[in-house]
Amino acid sequence: MRKKAKPEPTEELPLDKVTDTPSDEAAEEPAGEDETTDDELTDALTAVLDAVEVETEAEAEVEAEAEIADVEMDALPLFVKRKKWWQTTLAIIGAALVALCVVAYVAVVYTDAANARYVPVGVYVQSADLSGMNAAQVHEELNDHLQRLAALPLELLVVNETERVTLGDVASFDAGLIADEALAVRAQTAFVKRFRHDWLKEKLPTEITLHHAIDKDTVTSYVEDLADRANRKPKNAKLVFVEAEYIMAIKPDKAGISIDTTTTIDLIVAQAGEAIKAGRAGSVTVPYLQPKAKITAKSLSKKTALIVSLTKRRIFLFKGDKLVKTYPCAIGTPAHPTPRGDFIIEAKRYMPTWSNPGSGWAKDMPATIAPGPSNPLGLRALNLNYPGIRIHGTTNIGSIGSAASHGCMRVPNSLIVDLYPRVEVNDPVYIRF
Repeated sequence: MRKKAKPEPTEELPLDKVTDTPSDEAAEEPAGEDETTDDELTDALTAVLDAVEVETEAEAEVEAEAEIADVEMDALPLFVKRKKWWQTTLAIIGAALVALCVVAYVAVVYTDAANARYVPVGVYVQSADLSGMNAAQVHEELNDHLQRLAALPLELLVVNETERVTLGDVASFDAGLIADEALAVRAQTAFVKRFRHDWLKEKLPTEITLHHAIDKDTVTSYVEDLADRANRKPKNAKLVFVEAEYIMAIKPDKAGISIDTTTTIDLIVAQAGEAIKAGRAGSVTVPYLQPKAKITAKSLSKKTALIVSLTKRRIFLFKGDKLVKTYPCAIGTPAHPTPRGDFIIEAKRYMPTWSNPGSGWAKDMPATIAPGPSNPLGLRALNLNYPGIRIHGTTNIGSIGSAASHGCMRVPNSLIVDLYPRVEVNDPVYIRF
């Protein structure tokens, strides 16, 4: 340690020698103009000297103390000197660190406040990344995303047809609530995580719920309309006469359709919700019942029908659409023609009694003829729903194949007995040329 140089001692003059020698001009001044006496001058000078002396003594004491400190420091051991140096250094470093912490804290707090208006990096809604956006940008991005989502189709498979609605037709979206939640993520995140996000660039991965509502009333109205359009009653099978070919054909039955509206509504609501959450199109297979027809094609395969060809003078027996047997017959004369048309067997008569119809050709005949060999109706008769017209037996074998009757169709007794049990009341009879 360098020692401070001692100040040179000042020579103090005796008070009696510290006097001003009056100049000649002063001596020449008139005695009456200045009344200052020697005592007053002496007192003033003494006061000045006392002040100088006090200041000099104070400086001397400070220098003496410094010399003592230097001497004491020189006398201290080396490790003590180093300790004091480290204490000073640490104090300076500590002060610097405190200042640095204050600056850092201010920077962190300022940055945190400045970023409060923005969505943190890592926040998203489905495929819409909202990272770093302010409120206006969030609303714009959400509107674009929700418009695309609302346009996605929800396909409905109805029986063998497909109908299509959009997710926007059955659902609404709360863009305001979604935006509020996205903008609130930062405020709801711990300060430490916000610090790591701002300064260490760590993401805050957060998926915002896509708030939406399925309008069940709209879905219900749509499903009811769909049911009105899709529902149909079952259709019975029909045994039809194909006149061009003189055959019978079976028109198949067709089951009905009855949409299960309750289940369909629930399925659409559920599937629309899933499609919205997944951000994709959806599909629903509409459930339905199929009421069966009362008359089926299978049941008609056992039903009999007769076709009478007036030109061919023949009766064709069909079972369903299958030709079972053909019977030769006689038909009405030109004066008493056999009627043409669609008829049914109105009654089956076993061993019939003939009743006189009162026509001119029967005026000489009895009122009735009992069953037997001479009965004009033969052994069996099939009454049609046309007055006086029958398919019946006959013993007049010679008339078969000709126009010889009064409108009825005659069949040999041996054949009418065969035909009789094969047909039933209400079976159709088609008479054509």
